Amino acid sequence: MTTNTGHTPEDRIPIAAPLGSPDPSATDEATQASAALAAPNTDTLSVSSSPGRVGGRALAKLRHDLTERDWRILRLVGDHRYLTTRQIEGFCFTNLGSPESAERTTRRVLARLAHEGVLRTLARRIGGVRAGSGATVYHLAPAGARLLAGDTGRHFRSREPSERFLLHCLAIGDTHLELNSIATRDAITSIEVALEPACWRTYTGPGGESRSLQPDLAVTVQGADYEDRWFLEIDMGTESIPTLLTKSAQYDTYRRTGAEQAAHEVFPMVCWLMLGAKADTRAEQLRQRLRAKGYPNGMFHVCTEDQLSLTLTGAVA
Repeated sequence: MTTNTGHTPEDRIPIAAPLGSPDPSATDEATQASAALAAPNTDTLSVSSSPGRVGGRALAKLRHDLTERDWRILRLVGDHRYLTTRQIEGFCFTNLGSPESAERTTRRVLARLAHEGVLRTLARRIGGVRAGSGATVYHLAPAGARLLAGDTGRHFRSREPSERFLLHCLAIGDTHLELNSIATRDAITSIEVALEPACWRTYTGPGGESRSLQPDLAVTVQGADYEDRWFLEIDMGTESIPTLLTKSAQYDTYRRTGAEQAAHEVFPMVCWLMLGAKADTRAEQLRQRLRAKGYPNGMFHVCTEDQLSLTLTGAVA
C-alpha cells in the first residue's frame, strides 16, 4: 500500500460504505402541492405533533409512491437521527440551479414527507425563532422507521432528546457534509463515511469481557496513490480532558487486540475534532496529554474545525 502522507501501513484500515453523495434527481417534487407545515418555536425541546398512525394500506402506498430522493432523505435522517432542513438541503438538493431554488424545493419536499407521516419535526428550532426554517430539526416518524425497517419497526417510539445529545448529532451531520465537500477537491479520489453504529467495533477485553468501541464516524480518504483510514471523534467541549484520554485509551486497547489488523490489515488513525468556544485551547491540552502517554507515532491527531480538511488529507498532527 502506498501513501503520500508519510505514515506506516499501521495507520490505515478499510472501512465503510459511501454516504452523502448528491442525488441526480432534481426537479420531481419542485411543483408538487404540499401542506406547509411550520415547526412551532417554544422554549422547551419537545417532539411536535404529527399525523396519526399510518395504517398498513397507506404505508404500502407510500412504499410504492416515494421517490428515490424521498428514500434517500429517510435513510439519511434515520442514520443521523436528527438533521436540520439546511443539512438535508446540503445532502440532497445541491443541484437545483440556485440556492433559492434548492431552499424552496427542500422545504416543499420535507413538508410533504411530514404531512405524509414519515418525518416529524422538533418543536424548537436550533438557534431559536430568528434562525429561520433552515434550522428546523427533522427526525423519523414511526411510519418512516417502519418503511426503513421493512415494516418491522411498528413499535418505534419517538423520544425527546436532550439538547446536548441533539447538538452532538447535528455536529456529526455538519462534519459529514464537510467530508462530502472535501471529497470534491482535485487531490481526493473519494471519501467514504460510515456512521454509528456501522462504524462501531465489538471486541474482547483483557479479562475476556465483551467491549464496544464507538467512534462517531469512520472515514476512508483515497487519493491518486494513497488511502488513509480514520476513526473520527467529535468533541463539543462538554467532556473533561481526562474523559477524552479514557476514550483514547480504549482505542489503544482495541489496537492491541489485533482484531482490526486481522480483518483489514492495518489500524486507522484516530482524529479528535474539537469544537466549541475553547476548541483551540482544549486541542492543545489534549495533544500534550496524548504525547505524554507514549502512544504509537501518528496514531492520534487533534484538530479544530478549520484544520479538519488538512488533517484528513495531509495527515498533520
